[in-house]
Amino acid sequence: MPAQTPNAPQGRTSAAGPPPAYDIVCGRRAGDRPRPARRAAIHQGPDNARVQMKARRLGRWNGTVAVAALALLVAGAAWSGTAAQERTVWDGVYTEEQATRGMATYEQECSQCHLEDLLGDGIAPALIGAPFHFRWSDLSVGDMLVAIRTTMPQGAPASLSPRAYADIVAYMLKVNDFPAGDTELPTGVDDLEGIIIVEDAP
Repeated sequence: MPAQTPNAPQGRTSAAGPPPAYDIVCGRRAGDRPRPARRAAIHQGPDNARVQMKARRLGRWNGTVAVAALALLVAGAAWSGTAAQERTVWDGVYTEEQATRGMATYEQECSQCHLEDLLGDGIAPALIGAPFHFRWSDLSVGDMLVAIRTTMPQGAPASLSPRAYADIVAYMLKVNDFPAGDTELPTGVDDLEGIIIVEDAP
């Protein structure tokens, strides 16, 4: 009876040869395909991740600063435009000729109640001096023209021409010692809204 060859110990020898060695450090057998390195380890190491986070924060901060700067520029432009358009009664906003026409219209249409010296009859208010400044300071010439047009002449408001009302306003500015200029006071309320009545010269 032929002698039997004992089975070779598992894991040591076999007909195909010895098993591949096991790399304890790498955790794989010899001949295995290497495992792909973790993306985070290659692309986003701790230092690289911090750099990218700082870059994102810096980008957001730069965007915020850019928006704020743009808002300031827009606000500054709007303020500059408003400041450039707004004038006061000290800037010579009527002409002497216009005030002379206004005096003639005033004497015909207004002096019966407000008197020729513009001091009023006790019921109709004075249109000169402290009462004038108390009533109109910090308002616009447009406000004054609208008030006169909608209430005067008594019994027939808004019955005069736009030019006649502007002339009366020019006359009132003259008697309250505001200087004349080279351009007549316009008749449009929108234009007059940009002229502010202030008591003291700047």
